[in-house]
Amino acid sequence: NGNLYWVNGEAKVWAVNAESGAPVSPFMDENGIPTLALGAFNAISSANLYKVPGGPDLMVVGTAMPNRLWAIDLETATVAWSYAAADINTYVTGFATASPAVHQGKGIVLTTVLADADLPSNSINVIALALDAETGEALWSQSLGQGHIPVGFVSPTPLIDGQNAFIHNPLTRTVSALNIKSGKIDWQIQVSAGTGKFSWAPGVVGRNQLIVPVGEYLY
Repeated sequence: NGNLYWVNGEAKVWAVNAESGAPVSPFMDENGIPTLALGAFNAISSANLYKVPGGPDLMVVGTAMPNRLWAIDLETATVAWSYAAADINTYVTGFATASPAVHQGKGIVLTTVLADADLPSNSINVIALALDAETGEALWSQSLGQGHIPVGFVSPTPLIDGQNAFIHNPLTRTVSALNIKSGKIDWQIQVSAGTGKFSWAPGVVGRNQLIVPVGEYLY
């Protein structure tokens, strides 16, 4: 609709006209100050968009403290839903360190989160989870394995292509293909990377090939 929307580090929702930079109501008041604050923190969770069939566009983003995924109605500047993952022992950085992926055709939001941290052993689990994009209802969750708590406390951003979601887990040095509807791991391969050489980016698919950044290399 010609506007730019984002959620800053203070989890305030901003909206400006892409051409003029002018504040967009109802997200901004007459002084250019955001009207919607989520009362949380964002680190590097880039928002994604889900277009509700016959309904409003929803901007989906993750936060920490509280650890939640949020869907913001871009027509009304209100929270359409939020998901707290009450059954997952999420780490303090919550959903603020991964960017959600969206499957528009199936109406699914997919992300990952660090969970089940054990500080004495310096270990943590990476969990992938899927939500109904329109309602925020949890559909499935899948453990991708554990390893040492990473510097920066970042979790991987998924890549969706067709029926599958592809996720590189630097903690286990594996790339997994998950069924988008069930969360079942269809296949998993081992990759190599130097110690501390983490890559959290989702990669790309082209010509029936998955290309993934792994440390200093491309696979």
